[in-house]
Amino acid sequence: MPIWDLLKPVPGWSAAEAKAFMQDRKPWEYVVLDVREPVEYRDGHVPGAIHIPVGILPNCLEGIDKEMPTIVVCAVGGRSTSAVGMLLKAGCKQVFNLNGGMKAWRGMRTRPMKGMTSAIVGGSPNLEQTVALAWIVEDATREFYKILGAQVAEEYAKWAFKEIEDDEAHHQRTLEELYRTIFFRTPPSGFPYSLLSEWKGTTVEGGQDLNVLVSRLAGKPVTDAVETAIAAETNALDMHLLMDRKAGDKEARRVFRALAGMELKHIDKLTKLLGEGGQPRKS
Repeated sequence: MPIWDLLKPVPGWSAAEAKAFMQDRKPWEYVVLDVREPVEYRDGHVPGAIHIPVGILPNCLEGIDKEMPTIVVCAVGGRSTSAVGMLLKAGCKQVFNLNGGMKAWRGMRTRPMKGMTSAIVGGSPNLEQTVALAWIVEDATREFYKILGAQVAEEYAKWAFKEIEDDEAHHQRTLEELYRTIFFRTPPSGFPYSLLSEWKGTTVEGGQDLNVLVSRLAGKPVTDAVETAIAAETNALDMHLLMDRKAGDKEARRVFRALAGMELKHIDKLTKLLGEGGQPRKS
């Protein structure tokens, strides 16, 4: 792109405007395009953001949905301004620069967590295995919140973690019903482990090992537990949204969108547990 094109104004939103737009819609009704370098993206990004560094974006324009509202983000807004110009020239209808980039963003973002793994099951699981895997991860996460509730002294935190623990059990029942709806049969005997025989079942949402996570939080303030839980749920949301975008059929997307919706509800509950300045609420 010629240097003078960078000086042309492009449609843009403040971080507050972009956040309001996103909150009024389902995550699959818009696209966040992150044009930073890989190391920047790994350090934290908007959950579900598609990653295409600006340097290779010209080679990827054919694969971009030109009708989908798209918010483009970089570190501070410079590279994304260039990317918005490219997308507009390629015929994209609704493209907006995130003014100020990730530096200005105050919404959800993923967070690298020690011990996190994205390769939680070998190979490429089919849809049936994906539902089974989601059930097992929900089970480990339910246990995580149960242990958190036993570790904290604050009654309000115990109540909140118990509520989310119960939610996880409800999510498991939802996945079982989703299985019946998609496959027109009840889950097989031994479900879900009969479908994932090598699975150990200690990975919680977001790719963390249950035992490592619990050990790390032992004796820590309740704020640390809540913030770690938010990070885990946000990373899980990111995974489900990216899998939704890669899904090849509507039934697979149905599963991933249901899972994403579950994570969003938990993030909202956990965020409300924190008061101003990141301190837990006592009401």
